[in-house]
Amino acid sequence: MTDEPEQQLDFDLELRNDHTEAIVEDLRVGLEEAFFIEPTTFGLRRDLHAGGERITNGRSTAYAWQVTARPKPKYWGVLNEPVVINGTTFVVAGDGAPQFARYIDWHSIFVDLGVAGAARVVNDPTDS
Repeated sequence: MTDEPEQQLDFDLELRNDHTEAIVEDLRVGLEEAFFIEPTTFGLRRDLHAGGERITNGRSTAYAWQVTARPKPKYWGVLNEPVVINGTTFVVAGDGAPQFARYIDWHSIFVDLGVAGAARVVNDPTDS
């Protein structure tokens, strides 16, 4: 354990590419029932995408992103604090329109909203 602060990931709100707007729209549509997505807060990870860099195998390309959203009262009650959503979208090229596969760090969202917890069993070595 060190006293060094946890490394924060660097997201660039200005970094855009040929799929950025489609990814934001996919998030907005996919999460609109539970969250108000704030598109101007969408950013790609600078260390992975700067200079046009891509994580790809030629057919699928991964985009690591972060966006801020406000929970909708219908699902989350009176909570109105924004949450940061981290995820990765895989854009799969093929015949016709590209396909999107979205992966979201739901655990972090639930912790931010106060609706999740983690526990572990404590083994008492004096207990026989």
